[in-house]
Order: sequence, then C-alpha cells, then structure tokens
Amino acid sequence: MPLGITENASYTEEEVQLLSGDVVFLYSDGVVEPMNNQKEHFGMDRLRSMIVESNGTPEGVLEKVENAIQTFTHNAPQFDDMTFLVFKVL
Repeated sequence: MPLGITENASYTEEEVQLLSGDVVFLYSDGVVEPMNNQKEHFGMDRLRSMIVESNGTPEGVLEKVENAIQTFTHNAPQFDDMTFLVFKVL
C-alpha cells in the first residue's frame, strides 16, 4: 500500500514474523508502473514471478527485477522513481 499519498489515509497495522533466511522486498509504485510499447504496465504478476524465479538472495532478487523491467520496457525512459529495498533476515 502506498504511504503518504493522501492526507487522511487510514492504515491497518499487522505483525509478520520474519524467520532467519527470509528475504524481504519493499518497493515504490514506480516498480510496477513502467510501461512497454503496448502501453502495458509491468505489474504485480510480473514482479511476483521475477521474485519467485530469482535465486533467493537479495542481490539475486534485485538483479532479476531490474533486468526484467529493462527488458520489458526496452530501456525506454521512465517517468516515476523506482525504489527497492531488499534484505535477508539473519
């Protein structure tokens, strides 16, 4: 869920237990919004597939997602920021 886009947004708080070895991927909306020549968005389904297909390391996830977006967009200029934070729980 995007944070900070509306002044009076309400959020629910949830707890998730992270275990040793878990890899967490946090990202901005610019990661799923890039478009290809057919005006399709990269989207959540492609993002999810790239994460699953990666080797499970933070570096592998980052590389797989970055390469997939570049291939999908044919390196076309993008108009939104793309921010990733990937980490592994020790």
